[in-house]
Amino acid sequence: MNNKISDLLINSCIKKGCSFVETYLINYNNIVIGYEHNEKINKNINDKYIVTNIIYDNKYASITISCDDERNLHSLIDNITNIVIELAVEPINKNFININYLTKNNIIDWQYENNSINTNEYIIWLNKYYEEIKKEFKCYVISFLYNYETEYILYQNSTEVNDMYINRNSKIQGLFDIKTTYGNVPLTLGLNNVSYGSNILKSLEYNNFKFKITAIANNEINKLQGKIKFSQYAAYQLIHMLIQSLKGDIIVSGKSFVNDNNINEQLFSDNFNLIEDPMNENSINKIMFDFEGNRTSKRYLIRNGKLENVPSARYLHKRLNGYLFGNAYRKYPDYTLKILNTNLIVDIQNEMSYDYFIDAKEFNVNSFYDLSNGNIRGIVFGCFKDIQKPTIFFIEDNIRNIFSNINKVSENNWINTVYTPEFITKL
Repeated sequence: MNNKISDLLINSCIKKGCSFVETYLINYNNIVIGYEHNEKINKNINDKYIVTNIIYDNKYASITISCDDERNLHSLIDNITNIVIELAVEPINKNFININYLTKNNIIDWQYENNSINTNEYIIWLNKYYEEIKKEFKCYVISFLYNYETEYILYQNSTEVNDMYINRNSKIQGLFDIKTTYGNVPLTLGLNNVSYGSNILKSLEYNNFKFKITAIANNEINKLQGKIKFSQYAAYQLIHMLIQSLKGDIIVSGKSFVNDNNINEQLFSDNFNLIEDPMNENSINKIMFDFEGNRTSKRYLIRNGKLENVPSARYLHKRLNGYLFGNAYRKYPDYTLKILNTNLIVDIQNEMSYDYFIDAKEFNVNSFYDLSNGNIRGIVFGCFKDIQKPTIFFIEDNIRNIFSNINKVSENNWINTVYTPEFITKL
C-alpha cells in the first residue's frame, strides 16, 4: 500500500465534484504468541485499509474499505468514490472544520518496517516462563500471550496536507485460575512494553503477582474504608474508569453520569487536574492527528476540579459544539469511528501527605464500574499500613467521591499512557 492510492482517490473524488477530500492509509499488524488452555498460539494479523472522508454539496460522508488486494486499483478507487458520494447526506455547518484542523505540510513516503519475527524463538522464551509460573505459583494458566502491535497511519487531503505517525505496543496478558479452600479465583496479569528475552518473573515482582496470590490464599476480606492510599497502578485503573465516563460519544448517548451541561461545573476536588497530552515526549505513544484530520493538542480535561473539556470529535459537533476535537479513531477489528483518549497527565496540587490506613495496590479483574452513575463495586488487593499482610478488600463507592478529596503521596510515573502519582483519598 503506498501514496499512489491516496493521490488517485483524492483526484477521483474531486473530479466527481467533492469540495474536500481526506484519506487515511492504515497498515495494522498484530503478532500474538503464547498459550491458551495448554495449546500453543501463533497468529499474525495484517490488515490494510483506507478511510475516506469527503464534503460533497455541503454534505459530509465517510467510508472505510479494506485494501489488502491492490491488483485492481482503479476499480477499487471508483467503488470508493461512488459509494462515499452516495453516502453524503449529513449537512454540515460553517464550524464543521474547526480551528484545530491540520495545517502542517510534510513530504512523506509511505514506508514501514518489516515486522516479521522469529516466532519459534519467542515460543521458546515464553514457554520457559509459562512452565516456571505454573510451578512456582501452583496455578492453572488459562492464557499467557505475548502481543506486539504496530499501526502506521498516513494522512493526506485535497489541500496537499500530508502527515504520518506510528503507534507501537508490546505486552504480555495472562489469565490464571488460583485454587483456594473456598473455590477457584480468577487472576489477571498485564505487563506493558515487554521486550523479547526479558525476565518475566522479575516483571511479576513489580506487578505484585505473588502478593495477589497470597492475598487470595489468606481468604480474608475487609471493606475498603477510611484513608486509602492508591498505588500508581490502582490510580491508573481509576483514571481509566473515570475517562470512560468523560468520552464525548458516551456523554451524548446518555450513558455517562456527566452531561453536556456540566462544562465548568465543580465535579471533583479543587486540587485535581487531568490533562490530555497527545504528543508528550516521554509517553510510549505520540498521536499527531485523529481520524478526522484534526491536529491533536494539549488540553485540560479537568482544571481545579472543574470539567473543562471532554475527549470529543467532529462528528459529535451538533451535540458537543463547545468542546475541542481531536479524539476520533478507528481501531481494529471493526474500524467504526469511536472516541479514544490519548496520554493523560494527573496533576494533584498539594504538599505530600503520608497519613493513610490502607494501601490499595490493584483492582481485580472482576471489579465493576458503572459509567452511568460512577459507582465502583468489586475487589481490591492491598494491605493495612501497619500490618503489611496481603489482603483482599471489597470496595463499594463512587468515582466522584474518590476524586473529591485527594492528596498525592509520590511523584508521578508513567503507567502505560497515564502519568500519575500515588494518592490518598477518604472513603
